[in-house]
Amino acid sequence: MQLFQLRRDIKKSAYYGALALAFLTMLGGWWLLSLVLHGEQAVFIPSPQRVLAAAGELIQDDEFFLDVKMSFLRVTGGFFLAAALAIPLGISWDRIELSKAFCNRSQNSSVTSLSLQ
Repeated sequence: MQLFQLRRDIKKSAYYGALALAFLTMLGGWWLLSLVLHGEQAVFIPSPQRVLAAAGELIQDDEFFLDVKMSFLRVTGGFFLAAALAIPLGISWDRIELSKAFCNRSQNSSVTSLSLQ
């Protein structure tokens, strides 16, 4: 079957069919698991209906989009702060000869390297 051959292009219809099947399988598994674990454990695995209802309530709240905006700004700020620290540190690490000696250990080192043979 062409769908299971390695390194071969598959038809778009087969790709989208497999994608839909995977999504429906995961959704069905979630729904069945929430039915089996109903009651007090429904807090840990709520049904898809409860999740959609809660999402609808969150979206109607005006503070939801403010929270999303603030979370985006925190993550973006953290990324730029990490880049602002890591890039100069990496450049300076490359320029210092002692760090090169530390990273490029000799062949006589007590640390052995793994080789795939």
